[in-house]
Amino acid sequence: TAPSLLAVKDVVVANIL
Repeated sequence: TAPSLLAVKDVVVANIL
């Protein structure tokens, strides 16, 4: 689950940038 959450966070950060 942790890796998935990290992946989601990366996607969110990418969207912000």
